[in-house]
Amino acid sequence: MGVFKAVSKPFESREKALEAVEIYRGYARRLILGDVSIEDLAITQVLSMDPNDYVVEARQAVAAKHLERAGVRVLPGQAVTYVIAEASGMSKAIPIQLVERHSYRVEPYLRMLEKATYTIMAPILRSLRATMNRI
Repeated sequence: MGVFKAVSKPFESREKALEAVEIYRGYARRLILGDVSIEDLAITQVLSMDPNDYVVEARQAVAAKHLERAGVRVLPGQAVTYVIAEASGMSKAIPIQLVERHSYRVEPYLRMLEKATYTIMAPILRSLRATMNRI
């Protein structure tokens, strides 16, 4: 992760920004091609209440309901690990124990990757702009 260490020269900022874009492209490509493990896509969230008490269709509650239908007791405070699946509605969050290989939705994971990339890139780009303004 040396890509994200501090830079002191303008050309270093440009190089780091380009490296970050290439890292993003590599992960996006893997997501699109299905070259990622389900474990790498798993999201873990803790239930704040009983799965049936959620007013909105929170993914962790949806996944917990799938577990309960499969005979697994799920309680508030318990962590639920799931994958965002291909289907919509009740099937959108499948517990990792019940998910089939490559049955994830690419778009939500690409959005998460984009947000993470922006979070990393924003300071690099600000630094680059500030340096260029001084020149």
